[in-house]
This record gives sequence, structure tokens and C-alpha cells, in this order.
Amino acid sequence: MCIRYLGFVLLIWAPGRLRAQDAAQSCRAPSLDGGFFAPKQEVYSHESKLSYTCNDGRKLTVRGWWATVTCDNGKWSHQPQCIDANDCIPPNVPDGKYVGTQKEWFTGGERIRIKCDKGFELRNQTATARCINGTWFPVPTCEKSLHTCGEPPKVPHAVIIHEEYQELFPVDSEVQYECEDGYTMEGGDAMKSIICISGTWTDGPTCRSSTSSGSERDFEPQKTTINICGKPPNVPNGDIVGIGTMFLKYQCNSFYSLVGEENVECYSNGKWSDVPTCKVTYCSVDTDARHELVSVGVKYMKHGVLHAQSAAQPCSPPKLEGYFVPDQESYSHETSLSYACNDGRKPATEGWWATSTCENGVWSPKPQCIDENLCFPPNIPHAIYKGTQSGWYDKGTIRVKCDKGYELKNQAATAKCENGTWSFLPMCEKSLHTCGEPPKVPHAVIIYQEYQELFPVDSEVQYGCKDGYIMEGGDAMKSIICMSGNWTDVPTCKSLHTCGKPPKVPHAVIIHEEHQEQFPVDSKVQYQCEDGYTMEGGDAMKSIICISGTWTDGPTCKSLHTCGKPPKVPHAVIIDEEYQELFPVNSEVQYQCEDGYTMEGGRTMKSIICISGTWTDGPTCRSSTSSGSERDFEPQKTTINICGKPPNVPNGDIVGIGTMFLKYQCNSFYSLVGEEKVECYSNGKWSDVPTCKVTYCSVDTDARHELVSVGVKYMKHGERRELHCVKNPKWWFAHSSVATCSDGIVTLTKCCNWYDKQTVSLTSESICLHVHFTFIWNCLLKN
Repeated sequence: MCIRYLGFVLLIWAPGRLRAQDAAQSCRAPSLDGGFFAPKQEVYSHESKLSYTCNDGRKLTVRGWWATVTCDNGKWSHQPQCIDANDCIPPNVPDGKYVGTQKEWFTGGERIRIKCDKGFELRNQTATARCINGTWFPVPTCEKSLHTCGEPPKVPHAVIIHEEYQELFPVDSEVQYECEDGYTMEGGDAMKSIICISGTWTDGPTCRSSTSSGSERDFEPQKTTINICGKPPNVPNGDIVGIGTMFLKYQCNSFYSLVGEENVECYSNGKWSDVPTCKVTYCSVDTDARHELVSVGVKYMKHGVLHAQSAAQPCSPPKLEGYFVPDQESYSHETSLSYACNDGRKPATEGWWATSTCENGVWSPKPQCIDENLCFPPNIPHAIYKGTQSGWYDKGTIRVKCDKGYELKNQAATAKCENGTWSFLPMCEKSLHTCGEPPKVPHAVIIYQEYQELFPVDSEVQYGCKDGYIMEGGDAMKSIICMSGNWTDVPTCKSLHTCGKPPKVPHAVIIHEEHQEQFPVDSKVQYQCEDGYTMEGGDAMKSIICISGTWTDGPTCKSLHTCGKPPKVPHAVIIDEEYQELFPVNSEVQYQCEDGYTMEGGRTMKSIICISGTWTDGPTCRSSTSSGSERDFEPQKTTINICGKPPNVPNGDIVGIGTMFLKYQCNSFYSLVGEEKVECYSNGKWSDVPTCKVTYCSVDTDARHELVSVGVKYMKHGERRELHCVKNPKWWFAHSSVATCSDGIVTLTKCCNWYDKQTVSLTSESICLHVHFTFIWNCLLKN
């Protein structure tokens, strides 16, 4: 009673403690070194798919530049992996294969050896290929051998043994024939072989009926070939495990032992030697017939051992409209037979003979003979067609449809079965409007689409950016379409925060330059001027910073021998020269006096030259009329040369120069206050000059003891950023301070940790997601 009750308790509790999870399991995000995938999640439900690709310099271990994997009950259909772009994946060799160690990929420089299938030989005797720059060179080719033989000839009342059907046999191939029961070969041989020589089979055997009239002479029986003795003796619970020229070898089934000789010999009088028997050596217990035992059926035991019966079952002879060898009453597990069909029939597989193997009491494949006028399913590359319930086709036609990216040649869509063969087979060829694989886009992968080499017209595929990137225009995804053999324009994925390569600065070099394409937010890069140049402002070095995907302004390097702006000469203007701040050594500029003024010496123009950082002396323009007092006048807008040096706007630059105005623009992270255009008046004065107001903030976490030290963080105007607080040992959870940037001033919320425990209360919300609980704590100050 106690035992039953305990068993009942275990049945109640075991499911909660020990039972395997019946529900389909989800998958964790795969690890992918050197690549990325989309969609990016921590957990993927059963049957979810993700697409992945590899970074520059890497490639997949499968064909194509992207691939998909499926979550199958907690495991991915295959492990995403990226390898060096110079490595090679195993080649596809038609009618051949590579031999040696089977690997997922081969490193650059490795060699492989190719072996052709039977009936094929290597073109140009090239048997090896080498992995060079990610491809195999040369690629060995297998072609049909000139000395190959077709299928062996069909011999009445005979079948080929120990040989699977195949269409081609290489030179020197040998196949053996054996006559069906009741027939013998001419010459008395039990078997006869034919050989493939220079594309032709040698002569085959002839099987004649083994019954003949005539008196027999008395003689002493001699050992002879086993075909003389006819049908092999049946040994109950035993099988033939070996066939010699003049004997059969027997072996008993599991749980039986042999009594007598294992070899049975054939004598010239047509009789066999003494046949052994198989004695039972096992016991059985029928639990259904014993009420004191739990009913679990019949249990079998060897002598002295408890053992459940699990021996593989033998097979009975197949029912067949044909004949087979060897012809036995029983066939043990994994025994094979060969068979052929009667006239008007053929095997239900390719070829005029076939083989089948006994697998635990069942023949595989099932020996079967069908009408010789039936057709097997046709092999049409890149095509699909409607199947039949039987697996083969009667007289009539089938309609063929081509795979995506292919079209019917000559618009012929039907195949006709006549006399057991297809009189015509349609062909599917690549469509002229088909597109190849979609182009690879940096930082993007194709989603919801298995890899394929060809796409039919009007196909649409979607790209998704990897984590941390967004498509230009802000779209989460973008599609391209196959139109008349070409894909429409592909998208571009732009980093959300990272910066590209730092800008090049004339006559400056980057100190400790990192050779990388992308720089994370808050990265710093330092510039230093080349020899013979100095930075404006006199600094030895200047840094630029990556803030929200943009570099701050870089430095300007000025030559030590460079001249500044040419001097202003009253009543003169510089001609044929664009405005600029700096002029290299040996530069020459020309002055011309305004109307009513002339140069000393009567010249109309005069040049000055930049020599070792200094301009030579300029001209003097004097009035060409008599002197007198100047009349009062209202200043008018005039050409900018009258006003002299352009006004300096700190953190701003001149971005446009008109005849009578200058246009200003502020640097990144600064905003313009005032008019962007500054105009020149005839009194030599400029209009009001704008200013540039800072629009970014910085937080030095190293200088704030309540924050986790991560260096200086930069923010644009209006940006909010969460900064981690130093955790207080009295608290279970860490907290953060929110920094907000406004007009160059940063404000930070206080860390909860730094309040006294008595002055803070906690409220909580719990969110249940994928059976994981996330607690969100809000700090509330008590009054």
C-alpha cells in the first residue's frame, strides 16, 4: 500500500520537477564574430527567422553574401559564422567530389583533390585545386569518359547481383550475372561476369532450363558448384550468411545456437550435405498473463540474462512479377537481393534490374514491377510539375512550370509519355528579365528572404540596417525591385551616433591615427601642423570630438612664411584676386586706383609681392583734381574692398563673398545671433556683425564624485543623456542621473543614492515579459 501511495505522489510531483518541457523552446541571440544580423533581439520565438551577413573582409560559410537561420525548438537551423574573405567554402563539382577531410571551409593556400564519379574522368588530368583569394583555382572538371560503358545488357532469366543500378560504368568495371531458380548457365557456372573494355561490354551468359532428359550414370557423388543442388536448404531460425562456389554458410538468429556444421556442401548427385538446426537459447515472460506483474507485454531473456526482445526481424521473400536472387524462404536483417521483372514489366526504379535490402522485417526500397509503358517522373532542371499518387505516369501529358527566374524555351510547356519514355521534355532557361542576387549594402542585410542566385522580374526584397544604423530618410526598412533585369536603387545605412573618418586638414597630421572607418561617440582626435606651419591661435595641437555623429571643427595650419591680407591702400582696389586670409610666399597682387585718382609716376596699376612673410611696399593714389573740402553725404552701400579687413566672428566662418557683402555661418554646435550678411558702406564701415552662440554642453564625469567615471560626455542642444550613478551599498539597484543640454548649459538630476535612506520612498512597477520580471524603480522625495 505504501509503495502504491508513494508512486501516486511521485506521479503528482514529477511533472513539476522532472518532466521535460513540452512547449517549443525559444532561441537566444546567436554569437556572430565579424558580422551582424537583423532583427536584433535577445530572444527569438520558435520558428522565428533572422537574416545575417558579414562585415567587410569576411564572408559566410554558405553560398551568398547573406543567409537566414530559423529557430527550431531552442536551436538554430545552423550556426551563423563569418570567415576570412580569402578562405574558401567547399566547391560544387558536377559529377565529382573532393576527397580528404570534410571541412566547413578551407584557409587561403590550402589544396584539395578532386575525384570524379564512376564513368567520368578529369579534363586535362587536373586533379587538384588551390584556394586563392577566396576562390578555387583551377576548378577541376569531370567529363564523361570515352571508354565508359552504359548499363549492362539484359539477359533473359538472369539478374545482376551485388551491384546497384547505374547508367554509366567506368572502364574495367565488372558485373556478375546469376540465373533465376530453375535455370543454369551454359558450362555449368553458378555465376558469370562481364567486363567493360573500351566502352563495350564483353559477351554475357545464357541461362537455360535446368531440366533435361536422358539416363544418368551411376557414380560416386563429388562436391560441385551449389547451382547443381537447386534451392538452398531452409534452416528454421537461421540464415545464409555466406555463399561459396560449392557451399553455403549458415548462422542462427539471435537467441538461437547452431547444432551441426555451419557449412552445407553441394554434391554432384544434386543433394546437400547434412543441414544444421538452430536450438532456442532464450526464455519469454508474458506479463499480460500474470496478474501479479505490471502489464508490459512479452519480455524476452537470453540464458541467464534479463533482456527485452529487440532483435531485428527477418524478411519474407517479396511478392514480385519477376524473379530474384538469392531465392530463399527467409532473409536476415541487412541482407540484400537483386531482382528483375518478367517480359512486359520493369522495376519501379531506373534500370532493368534493381536491388533491395531487408531492414528489420521490411524491404527497402520495396521490390516492385510495373507496366513497362509507364514513365518515371522526368528530371527537368529548374521546373516543377504535378505528381501522381503512384509516383509514375501513364500514357498522356504533364504540364511543366518553371522555377522563379526561369522561363520555358520556345513556350513549350507539356511533356508526353509514350511507350515508357518521354517523347518530349520542356526546357527551362534563365529569363532575360531575371535579376541576379541583390547588391550588398554596407551595414545592411536582406530580411525575410532566403538566399537565391536568381530573382524573377518584379521580385521585391527588403533591406534592414544593423543595430546602431538607420536608413537615409529615417525608414526602418527599404525595398528594391527587379525591373527588366536590373535592381532599383539600393538604400544607404547611416550611423546613428558614430562618426566617419576625421576630416583631412591641409598641412596637418593626426597624432596616433587609428586606421578605422567608424569612430564611436565622444572619440577625440588630435591634429598637429607639419614643419614650417603653425596653428592659428598659437596652439601646438588641437583636438576634434565626435558628437552625435558629427566632428567638431578642425584647426587651420598657417605657413610660417605666409603673408596675411594685403594692406589697404586708400582709394585703391585689388583686381583679379579672390578674397583670402592667407597668401603663400611669392604671391603677387595688383592694385588699381579708383576713378579720379592716379598712382605716383602716372601708372595705372602696381603689384606687391609676399617675401618671407612680408608684403613689399604698396602704391599711393592721389586725387587727379584740385584739392578742396569734402561735401557731407549719406553713407551708401559699396564694394567690400572699401571697408578693409572683414570682421572676425568667433566660432564662425565666411561662407560667401559678394560684391558688397560678406555671408557668415557658425561652426557645428553654435547658432547665429544677428544677420548672416554683413554689408560695406562708403564711409568704410561694416554693418552690424553677428555673433555665434554655443549650442552644446559637456559633462566631466571625472570631476563629479556621485557619477561613474567615464570621461567627458558631449551633448547637442536639447539632448538628454543618462549617466550612471555610483552605487550605494545600502541599495539593491543602481541609479542614473539625467543630463539635459540647453543653450550651452547642462543640468543634471540628482542621484537617489546620495539621499538619506529615510528621506526616500520606493514605488515599483513589474512587467512580465518572456517569463522574466523587470522592476522599474522611481525615486520619490518625501516631504
